[in-house]
Amino acid sequence: MITGTISDAKTKLPLAGASLRLKNSNRGTYSGKSGQFRLRAISQQNPILIVKSIGFQTKEIPIAESSEQLNIELIPSELRTDEVVVSALDVNGIIRKAIQEKKDNIRRVRTLKANLYSKLTSEILGKGIGSSTASSNSISFSANADGEQDTTSLVLETISEMFIDYPSQKQQNTIIQRRQTRNIDPESNTFALGKFINFYNDNIVVANTTFLSPLAEEPFGRYRYTLEDRQTIGDKFVYSIKVTPLSTLFPSFKGIIKIIDGTFQLIEIDLQPAEATPIPLVSNVRFIEKFEEIAPDTWHPTYLKSQGLGKASIVKGIFEIGVSLQATTIFTDIQPNIIIEDSVWKNKSVIIAKNADSLQTNYWTSNTVEELSEEEKLYYKKNENKRIDSMKSNRRTSNVSNLEFEPIFDFNRISGVSTGISFSSKKFDNTIIHISPLYSFALKDILIDGEVRYFFDSSQKHSAFVKGFSQMQTVGHDNSISKSVNTLGTLILGNDYYDWYKQDGWGLGFASEIFHIKSTVEFTESRHFTDTLKVTRSLFAGTEWRKNPTIDNGAYRTVQLTFLYGSVSLQQLKQFQYSIETQALFGLEYLSSRNFQRYHIQVQTLLPLIPTGYNPISLRTVISAGIADGDIPFQYRLRLQNVLTPYAPFGGMYTAPTALYNGTELFHFQSEIDCTDLWWRALGLPLFESRGIDLYIGGGLALLAKNTPDSRSTSTRTQHYSEIGFGLGRIPTFFSDVLFLRCDIRAGIGPLASGNIGWGLGITLPM
Repeated sequence: MITGTISDAKTKLPLAGASLRLKNSNRGTYSGKSGQFRLRAISQQNPILIVKSIGFQTKEIPIAESSEQLNIELIPSELRTDEVVVSALDVNGIIRKAIQEKKDNIRRVRTLKANLYSKLTSEILGKGIGSSTASSNSISFSANADGEQDTTSLVLETISEMFIDYPSQKQQNTIIQRRQTRNIDPESNTFALGKFINFYNDNIVVANTTFLSPLAEEPFGRYRYTLEDRQTIGDKFVYSIKVTPLSTLFPSFKGIIKIIDGTFQLIEIDLQPAEATPIPLVSNVRFIEKFEEIAPDTWHPTYLKSQGLGKASIVKGIFEIGVSLQATTIFTDIQPNIIIEDSVWKNKSVIIAKNADSLQTNYWTSNTVEELSEEEKLYYKKNENKRIDSMKSNRRTSNVSNLEFEPIFDFNRISGVSTGISFSSKKFDNTIIHISPLYSFALKDILIDGEVRYFFDSSQKHSAFVKGFSQMQTVGHDNSISKSVNTLGTLILGNDYYDWYKQDGWGLGFASEIFHIKSTVEFTESRHFTDTLKVTRSLFAGTEWRKNPTIDNGAYRTVQLTFLYGSVSLQQLKQFQYSIETQALFGLEYLSSRNFQRYHIQVQTLLPLIPTGYNPISLRTVISAGIADGDIPFQYRLRLQNVLTPYAPFGGMYTAPTALYNGTELFHFQSEIDCTDLWWRALGLPLFESRGIDLYIGGGLALLAKNTPDSRSTSTRTQHYSEIGFGLGRIPTFFSDVLFLRCDIRAGIGPLASGNIGWGLGITLPM
């Protein structure tokens, strides 16, 4: 192990970030904050250490076996300005050549094997919280009544062997050794940053914010480049080029990039987000990345130090939390373009070697490529006597003999307040037993739902189930709004979204996922009973309940087939998404031999239109279509979906009266354009946390017909029910930088909807 310090021969001050490489190898490291370095020498006859830093003369030092700690002084370079003529090549020309060299480097490196040192240092602080523990990749906090600030310091280190296949975008890390402060569960330490931020890429993503790299394909419309300085590294000149953004509308970096003259290779960057580029809940972000020649005319990033501060004020001055992060990644022993066996990719992306937690002091002494700072040593010492407590789930559950339970509360205008406890047991392999008994105070009866599900495989993609129930069921079997959300709407708004009837029976079925298609087939046999209003009013609203319609009582057998392909998630707004769900229902009322059937399909899409660096301007649509027998029982007819509360799923009508329209033929279209806050910032309107108000423009159209007259419901007949409107999102609450508001307003248009107004107010999160 070669250890020592590097300093400026003239000022005697330590040099941070100096490169150290063993000659004729790809083994190397960088000096730390105080100029210290550590490098394990490979078996090599007469090894020579090459030390270089921008602005200093390169030094080659023979390493003897008896060498003790080295104190290396680098001599500042005497820059002769007449040795390079910058005027012959403007700064944009330097950038263009660097972009081309970057593209060539990307093409040259197809695969990579390397040893990787990763270190994460974090300090967690907060107000209104108490001490913290960490395990299972999460951190928990206990309440702190006095509201004083508490801090917890964490350090995680790993040394791993890494394989990368760039064309296939595959990466595999095997953590050989790991260590961490004692307030971290070792099982949570899977920190191996092989796939770190690489400024060779055109787009750099930081906390869901996409920046254009200063060396992207065509960056000149986004950045201004200014030659700040010329330095040397060894016998070559280095251009220090200042990067400043030209626009405040899109996420951009500011800082310095350094490019070598002649070969025009990117050698170093020091960048941070521009002042006009906020990252939600994140600040003080900075990246320092260095590049080395890993083969003739082939360069690759070998060092990255990144830092940032995450801070969230749930309630400003009362409940706040902050996390400071600093991550260091250093590549050593890089081997480019090797053949990687297929067996490597059969492993998980990160695996832990058998003896990774052996805490071999000698191993860390011999392999750590960066000295711990005095602050990090203090963090280790501070946590010496701490231990890890078992993490508790955020749900209020208890594990007794493999039994989990949690309380249930439900409220609607028929069964009133219903309370109970949901039990789940995994006592048997691949089998889950679930039972949820509730007592309804309005019905003065017990409602119960139970299921036994057996999984045929460990992935839990294929299962069989049997269930029994005595429950309140929704008319139309809509289920687009969860019962918990409906409970809130009923209690607070006085708007019970559903109509209800009593259903007693049993069922069985199979569920499977093949080729990403989720399918379910379910048979049920049950008796249906009409019920009437049992509750006089909601908790806050004094509005009168609407009537609960009479259903077609009887004894029913049904078979339902459901197929779902794809999904639409608001966490993946930057890529095209879609889902297709189809349902087919075949039924029999066996006391009267009445057959019926219903078919329904729903297609959702989310299409990004214009990237903004944050969420893109996007178009979201949902189309529903269905048809049923004219003689289908009332409780199985197709229903027009509405919006009950701000938490209702996308696709419901805002202005249509709740549960008014149903029938046997349905076509429903909803669409919304998310304009983001780009328009607000383009107009130069006042900002909050450097962001503006999001704008949504949307509307919908529905046709709902019925083949037989029935006074219990209304259809649109040959006319359509339509609405149009807008929404404003990211409305600041000012008392919190985590909770924002969204307000939507819709106006009905056309003969059926004219004069109807609907609105919704909800809470959104900045991410």
